[in-house]
Amino acid sequence: MQLTMVIQETLRLYPAGAFVSRMALQELKLGGVHIPKGVNIYIPVSTMHLDPKLWGPDAKEFNPARFSDARPQLHSYLPFGAGARTCLGQGFATAELKILISLIISKFALKLSPLYHHSPALKLIVEPEFGVDLTLTKVQTASTTTTY
Repeated sequence: MQLTMVIQETLRLYPAGAFVSRMALQELKLGGVHIPKGVNIYIPVSTMHLDPKLWGPDAKEFNPARFSDARPQLHSYLPFGAGARTCLGQGFATAELKILISLIISKFALKLSPLYHHSPALKLIVEPEFGVDLTLTKVQTASTTTTY
């Protein structure tokens, strides 16, 4: 499974920001609701990311395969915002995360604890309310001797 898909699914379940906000630049109707020009609209990212209508009946389950389809998620996936105001650091943060994860999994096998309970808490950032318990097992590497 691709590391990118694992990262995307993790950010779907635990996006960095709780909300994406936008100001209506003109009067409009959104889902049958009249929005006057100048009104700020707040989109709760976690609510959108866990919506079964958008992500299927297993929306609360960790399933990186849901990102195997190369088509964009059409603004239903917002861990870094969307549109012209997408986070500028998205590429750097993703690259940095891939390096960190690669270093960890090269030395340890990780397994999610059976005691884990998915419960995102909306604070300054979205974080796991009860933490994320992992079991780490050191990977045994074959000892090789190199002679020069």
